[in-house]
Amino acid sequence: MSAEAEGSPQWVAAVALPANALATLVLLAPWPSSDVTVTAMMAALCLANAAFIALMAKKSVGREALRRLPSRPERRHAAHWWFLTKSFVSYGGLMVVQSLALILPPAVLTLLSLPMKIVGSVSATFVNAIMPRLVHQNTDSPAAARKFLRQLAALIGGVAIAGSIGGYLAFPQYFTTVVIVALWLVASASSSVAQRMTFRFLPPSASRVTIVVVPVIVVAVALSTQSGGFGLVALLCAYALVDASSSFLLLLSLGDKLMAWVSGLITLGLSGIWIGSLLSNSP
Repeated sequence: MSAEAEGSPQWVAAVALPANALATLVLLAPWPSSDVTVTAMMAALCLANAAFIALMAKKSVGREALRRLPSRPERRHAAHWWFLTKSFVSYGGLMVVQSLALILPPAVLTLLSLPMKIVGSVSATFVNAIMPRLVHQNTDSPAAARKFLRQLAALIGGVAIAGSIGGYLAFPQYFTTVVIVALWLVASASSSVAQRMTFRFLPPSASRVTIVVVPVIVVAVALSTQSGGFGLVALLCAYALVDASSSFLLLLSLGDKLMAWVSGLITLGLSGIWIGSLLSNSP
């Protein structure tokens, strides 16, 4: 993370690569049982991570960013409390949503996990590997990040539209799901970029605009479980709305009205799909 703050994202982008690569190679061996296989995989993960840490320490990765930190804060502040509260609410709220999802059949949970992995990988690939080059501790303007966000939204939006059309032609029964994932991809990328710009260009207290989002959505999911139409569509919309609504609020705070309205339209669209699914499938 220190190297990322310097504008060098390659280390954080590759942080899981050595461990996953070694664990995959180890799994190819003919181990005598599943228990031994899992043990070998975990050992490989630990070994590769230790080697990665040793390599970073040898190359003094991120050391310059730490060196430039003041020996003590110039003044007392509550920044860490804002970030701690935001993390607690976000992770805690999503855990509640996952718990509520357990009332659905196992097949639905499997279908839910696939879009989550797709969206997470797209955001990690495009945002985590590029944004630190545009926004870091020496950046004094969000102009480059705003331009990147527009280009990224156009790219993902184009792919999402093409994917939705292809999904409708090939699997019409999953068209609604494909559309939700398409909207979620744009919302997730926008939210990730907006979060990084917020950390750099707004005070920590700006986190308060998104802290309320997750509890509202958790309550909405809890109420939706009382409907006969609660299912995969409602869950996907809930997860996507966390990113879409957060992106909308943060981009408004950052003064990026164009992308804020894009996120706002996605929020309205997802809300409409959620409500429609509950009404159409209710007894």
